[in-house]
Amino acid sequence: MNKEQLLKRAQELGIQVPDGATNPQIEDLIKIAEHSLLKAENKELANELATANELIEAQEAKINALGEAAEDPEAVTYEKGKAVYKLTGKAIRFKGVKYTAEEAVKNEELMTALIKSKHPNLKKQ
Repeated sequence: MNKEQLLKRAQELGIQVPDGATNPQIEDLIKIAEHSLLKAENKELANELATANELIEAQEAKINALGEAAEDPEAVTYEKGKAVYKLTGKAIRFKGVKYTAEEAVKNEELMTALIKSKHPNLKKQ
């Protein structure tokens, strides 16, 4: 680039070029300014990518939950705090006692025990 082009690019970037600056000096100033702009742009793009990935993960979780619900339409939902569980099957047996799925999800103590024991019929969503 000739000096006129370099000065024009420096002006576009808002760089004040000292009088008597040589072409290599102007090029260095331009590189520094462009590097800062690219760094800021990369950070912004990284943040946008992270947000997009979070949205994708949330949508995939919803899709998986819908797929699992479709696999077992009789599954009963149980919520504890922010966690959501699906209890599959019409009935379960726990510690020798048989419960219907509807009875089980109404019993906080039983559900807490099922969660702790990682019962095979209980799936976290």
